[in-house]
Amino acid sequence: MTEVDNFQLHIDNLPESEESKINYCSRDGVIFIIDATKEMFEIDPEHEKSYFSQCLEAYKNILAEKLSWNKTDWMGIILMGTNKWDQDPEIKHVFTWLTFKEVSIDQMIKIDEALLNVDKFHDDVGSSTEYPLYDALWYATRCFNAVKITMPFRHIVLLTRSDNPYANDHMEKHRIRLKADDCSNLNIRLSVVGLGTEWNPSHFFDELEVHSGKFDKAEDYERTLLTDLEEEIKHASRITAKLQWTLGNGVKLGVSVSTITAKTKFPRQIRLSKVNNEPLDAYSYYRKAEAGYSEDEEDTDENEESIGEKVVLSENVYNYQQFGGRSIRFSLQESSKLSNSREPGITLLGFKPISKLDFSHHLEAPNFVTYNESQLQGSKALFAALLQKCDTKHVMAICVVTLRSRSPSYLYALIPSVTLTGFYAYKLPFAENVRDFSSVLSQYYYNDTDNKCPINNETVDLCYNFIKKTSIKYDPVMFKNPKLHTELAHIESLAMDKDSCKIPFDTTIPDKEAAGHRLGQFRDLFKIEVDSHGETKNTNKRTLNFEELVQAKQVKSCTVAELKDYLKSVGENPVGRKNDLVDRVYSLFT
Repeated sequence: MTEVDNFQLHIDNLPESEESKINYCSRDGVIFIIDATKEMFEIDPEHEKSYFSQCLEAYKNILAEKLSWNKTDWMGIILMGTNKWDQDPEIKHVFTWLTFKEVSIDQMIKIDEALLNVDKFHDDVGSSTEYPLYDALWYATRCFNAVKITMPFRHIVLLTRSDNPYANDHMEKHRIRLKADDCSNLNIRLSVVGLGTEWNPSHFFDELEVHSGKFDKAEDYERTLLTDLEEEIKHASRITAKLQWTLGNGVKLGVSVSTITAKTKFPRQIRLSKVNNEPLDAYSYYRKAEAGYSEDEEDTDENEESIGEKVVLSENVYNYQQFGGRSIRFSLQESSKLSNSREPGITLLGFKPISKLDFSHHLEAPNFVTYNESQLQGSKALFAALLQKCDTKHVMAICVVTLRSRSPSYLYALIPSVTLTGFYAYKLPFAENVRDFSSVLSQYYYNDTDNKCPINNETVDLCYNFIKKTSIKYDPVMFKNPKLHTELAHIESLAMDKDSCKIPFDTTIPDKEAAGHRLGQFRDLFKIEVDSHGETKNTNKRTLNFEELVQAKQVKSCTVAELKDYLKSVGENPVGRKNDLVDRVYSLFT
């Protein structure tokens, strides 16, 4: 291919190349161990349904979201305390109801069938007086070990009403604690969800979760509710990187960087064939541009041979940057290596007071940095001392962070959190990323001398009470993206072959009735205050003589609102852009 056929793309305007976009995907594994003893099928007076039904509904909600997102996670349900049990291997009173495998529509159908008639389901599986928790945990860990697929996040969830099943059997308690230790060693998270208001974790299960590694000590224990479990699994925190933190002079720490938020993403679009609706694989390529060619036009008349003649190979595509009036060229491979200036890791640059951090400059949600023994053993005491010192002196650590080998480096401010035993990592902007609003906001800057703030103390007090009455404690879980969840509801109805789609309620719409009830008398007082300001504003309107403005050719100095008001008063059309309104006024006097 000749030099003329080479592509040269300006490096500043170049979109991120496909090579530099690394898709990091992983499978999660979740196994529900549900207590199927007789008391689980009793009716919960608070929710007016059985405890067992609540467990199946929680599983269904998690399963529905994973199916809607087309995830490849694995889920399964193991029942313990049943009269049925598996034959291979034979473990009495432990029954695999939903096999641990990749989520599918079949699982959803089976859940729906069970929820339609829970009593019939209970009669089928039966309930025994045995409580084989050790065997159920052993079988769940065996399911994880039998899978030959990498699962960074593995989770066993025990749902039960019994808070002290082995009150007099200390040997069995010891066996179960050892099995919980095994879960911690295998990097399997164990959560216990107690059902019913009378359930008391201090009898046994708080100690069990400490042994599993979920909590460091019994004092840190927090009870997990069924609603909390759904959010914990749906929006689980992810470890994005395991790095070494270099403090200087060869001193290093092993740390993990985790996410604390989940971005809202819409389901991935799939290209379908116009002929048979089969999914199509899409590929990107460079081609030689021709006169009159548009990217928006489809090459319906081109065959593979003609397209192949116009394709430019990747080794003939170059990026360039202007230096000293010359275009310095880089191949795509060279361009991808430009960001690899540092090895993955965290390098400490120094410390600054936390008060110096401007939170208005946040580029994105923070990450969380915690100690990780697997990266560098024996540095836990040093990490704890550094965390304690930063918190005592109210300083933050300024660091250079490179998360992956093929990602650029960024400056981060690490703010200590002793209660969570880690650092919040906030990405710091470079100078060109910080916007200067001083020229725009200067008219709103007030002081006590030449530009006093026009306030009325009575109005301020009224607004303060209004805000206080209408304020709520914000929680992201309270509000769901209406467009996203409507789309997910349609996808679920199509996948389940439902006759109709139940549109979810829009939680972003304010409840005016509830707000009015909370405000009480302040609602009317605030309305009167707003109306009085509106009347004052209307009385301050300037009086315009449009005949004089036309003669002086100053009509354009009027605002759009003034032009519209005048045209309305003379019976003319007030709709249009300002230039149209100005011309319309001039035409009235010609």
